[in-house]
Amino acid sequence: MASLGKISAMVAHELNNPMSGILSYSKYCEKIVKEGLIHGDPTGDLSECLEMISREAERCGNIVNNLLVFSKKSYGEFTQAKVNQIVERSLRVIDHSLKVHEIVLEKQFAEGEDLIWCDPSGLEQMFIALIINAIEAMGKGGKIRIQTDCSRDPDITIQISDTGKGIPAEVLPRIFEPFFSSKDSTVSAGLGLSVVYGIVQSHSGNITVKSKVGEGTTFTILLPRTPVEKPNGESGLRQEIYPKNI
Repeated sequence: MASLGKISAMVAHELNNPMSGILSYSKYCEKIVKEGLIHGDPTGDLSECLEMISREAERCGNIVNNLLVFSKKSYGEFTQAKVNQIVERSLRVIDHSLKVHEIVLEKQFAEGEDLIWCDPSGLEQMFIALIINAIEAMGKGGKIRIQTDCSRDPDITIQISDTGKGIPAEVLPRIFEPFFSSKDSTVSAGLGLSVVYGIVQSHSGNITVKSKVGEGTTFTILLPRTPVEKPNGESGLRQEIYPKNI
């Protein structure tokens, strides 16, 4: 829910730009019509404005539809799903944000069997949260690289790297703690990465991070292909408080 709130705030901010454009161009069209200049020189301007309004309105619709698709997912329901497809769906939700921030996205999806037993909606939320963090770390420009590796058993590996400002060494051990944030408290409540960690643990997986100030950050996630069994035969979590090999 914390991640969804963060995504909603980001989408609301993004909607503000096209809506402002729609308002400006519609007022200009109204002025042309009121001045009776439809058959005069401004006709080309009117046509251009209407095309712009249509294009911006369609963009708003796409942003909202992607958010609605994401928000209607059912969390906590485990099934078999393909990792690469989950990542692709996650990227569609925030595709516009990547373009607005002029960020280059590099995808390196491994060939081979990427089917795992998972909560697809939970993983989608996790990927979105990590990518949003990467976007915030870079501001304008930069590159995000997403890699998947299906060559290992019993885990599938996903790496998300950015060329952002990096995380200071003294902060790194605490980034998965609830309510801890190195950002301004008015911008972040510090819940994003703790939610990510919880989702990884619910899959009996592991997440580690490597970062260097001024060079960027890489998150590496290992997810088991099949449920991990407890000694009593029940599927359960790996009993760790926080990742030990950050």
